[in-house]
Amino acid sequence: MISTWGPPSLHLLPTSPEEACSGHNFTLLCLVKDFYPSVITVRWQRGHQAPEPATEGPTCDHLAQRCSLVATLEVPWGEWVGGTPYACVVAHSSTDEPTEKRVAIEDGRVATKGC
Repeated sequence: MISTWGPPSLHLLPTSPEEACSGHNFTLLCLVKDFYPSVITVRWQRGHQAPEPATEGPTCDHLAQRCSLVATLEVPWGEWVGGTPYACVVAHSSTDEPTEKRVAIEDGRVATKGC
């Protein structure tokens, strides 16, 4: 059977406003789904630093030719409130170029007024 899946679906889930204002480290989640074959590269990028590999492997339903994974990154609170942007970068054989999603404190997706 030949896969008819397109590029992976990529979702970067920011932290809650309560967690972002807590003064403690927190976790970002990168959900990558609906890809096949299972060979995929997921990296986290902090600011302008070289991307760091994510160590999580995919979960696959080979009969349905569908894989997914959740990559996590612990974010230091000081970097977050300092404005460091974070990106989840995904490379898969279904795309010519890596796909990425970014999040940062100033982009408005995480309300942190009153921290």
